[in-house]
Amino acid sequence: MNKINYIFHFDELSWNAELLNRPFNEIKIPYMKRPIFIDWINNNIQTKVYIWPGVLTPKKYEMDWGHLISPDEETTFLIFTNDGDQTRYSLEFVGSDNNIHIKTYKNGLDAYYSRKR
Repeated sequence: MNKINYIFHFDELSWNAELLNRPFNEIKIPYMKRPIFIDWINNNIQTKVYIWPGVLTPKKYEMDWGHLISPDEETTFLIFTNDGDQTRYSLEFVGSDNNIHIKTYKNGLDAYYSRKR
C-alpha cells in the first residue's frame, strides 16, 4: 500500500472535508533528508499521509503573490488520516532537535490562512 499521497494544490484538498478537518503539520525538510523521512513514514505510519506543498491560487490582481504559487521548496504540510499516526509523528518530531517540525495547525483552513499572509 502506498502510504504517501501528494496533493499539489489546496483546491484538491478543498474537495475532501474529512481531510481538511485533520491537523496540518508544517515541516521544513530539505530534499536530501526526504529519503530518511520517507523510510520513517513507511516503517512507522499505519495508514495514509497526505503531503501538500502549500500551493494556493492568487486572487485576480493580487499583489505579492509569488509565495502562493511557489512556496519555499523545503516547507510542506503533512496530514495524517489516523490519530495514532499523528501522535507517532508528534512524539518523534515535535520539539526534537532535528528542526523538521515548524507548527501544527488545527485544520486545513488554519494552514490555508497561514499561507495567505
